[in-house]
Amino acid sequence: MTRQYLTQNVYEAFQQRMHFIFTEFDNIFVSFSGGKDSGLLLNLTLDFQKKYYPSKPIGVFHQDFEAQYTVTTEYVERTFQRLSQDPMVELYWVCLPMAARTCFSSYQMYWYPWDDSTTELYDRPANVFVAGFIGSPSMNINTHPVVNGKAKIGEDTVDLPTEAVNKLTAEDNGQIVVGFRPEDASLAAPDEANAFSLKVMNVEDLGSDGYIYGNIITDGSAAEASTMMSDQNKLTTIRVNPRALPKVGDTVKIKIDPSKMHLFAPSTELRLN
Repeated sequence: MTRQYLTQNVYEAFQQRMHFIFTEFDNIFVSFSGGKDSGLLLNLTLDFQKKYYPSKPIGVFHQDFEAQYTVTTEYVERTFQRLSQDPMVELYWVCLPMAARTCFSSYQMYWYPWDDSTTELYDRPANVFVAGFIGSPSMNINTHPVVNGKAKIGEDTVDLPTEAVNKLTAEDNGQIVVGFRPEDASLAAPDEANAFSLKVMNVEDLGSDGYIYGNIITDGSAAEASTMMSDQNKLTTIRVNPRALPKVGDTVKIKIDPSKMHLFAPSTELRLN
């Protein structure tokens, strides 16, 4: 095959191809993964549409693979929130149990995002690694001292199930790993028991959801210093009502749903409850 050189640059060739697409096809969709290439294509297409075909709608399709980097999902959320104000853009955020090629396994060629047969991995991860790997935003995970059968979280204490505390050994040095997902905690009253204090460092209003990111108010104990909190530079992440977002700098109380708390032994990182 003979290489054929064009007199156009890449952008001019793109414009020509887009004119062909917009005149020949009734339905136009941009597949947006949240990566830099598809992000550039999406914005170029939107600019072209507004300049030459402002009355022709386009669709934006995002296939959520469940295991994207958190910052990628946050970028997609921001983009969808911005485009939701454009009446000429139709948004499709799709979660399907479809086969996807994998490069992480020597035994399986495919993995299945949103496979309902693996829900147990999300609901009851067997160890700290799985707990932190699955889910977006990631699970909040941290090591705390155990005092009188309770987890000392910062300056506050939270009840722990007796059966989990009884499984701790001398190798755990009087500590326990506590994990909870952002959707499994809520704002509590200032004097509510079994709640811990959080200083809000950042807030995020996504329209249908709101998130706060903060630091646990602590007395500086050694166990608190070795944090494993996920997302937003290791800040604790809490999903809240977007119409009742605290302000940056506020101190709020956070209550974890005890039925959704994940507990692990520090020495083995295996599940206790």
